[in-house]
Amino acid sequence: MDTAIGFIDEVIELLGPFGTVSGRAFAGGHGIHLDGLLIALVVDEQLWLKTDTINRAEFVAAGSIELDTTLRSRDIPGGFFSAPEGSLDSAQALMPWARSAYAAAMRSGARRRASDGRTPSRTAMTTRTSVRPSRGGARQSTRTHRDRHR
Repeated sequence: MDTAIGFIDEVIELLGPFGTVSGRAFAGGHGIHLDGLLIALVVDEQLWLKTDTINRAEFVAAGSIELDTTLRSRDIPGGFFSAPEGSLDSAQALMPWARSAYAAAMRSGARRRASDGRTPSRTAMTTRTSVRPSRGGARQSTRTHRDRHR
């Protein structure tokens, strides 16, 4: 366990020049967040970086392999590839891969709540409260995005 924490600390230190980095326990491993976005996972002392259809070919060309999406009988997000060989040698070596993972996270809309690391539910994100006048005075109404399109 101490070696795993040491590895996570090393990854956080390597990513430090890129932005605000934090590590949080996540599905049997640790999620690495950069400026609030989940950009990587650490599982069994290996770094797995976020990919999507745009940057996946870069990782495959570098010899990276995709993380198996089942871990300890729990589903984890797909689209994470191993850090290319040599990328953990220095912050400079990791930066292009971290930037690519960050861009994939931005594209996927993987923004997490800063307080607890969970994605708000779709309903919570689209619920709006408005005040509408009525004959008896103002009344409060809560509608979701789906309600407006019915």
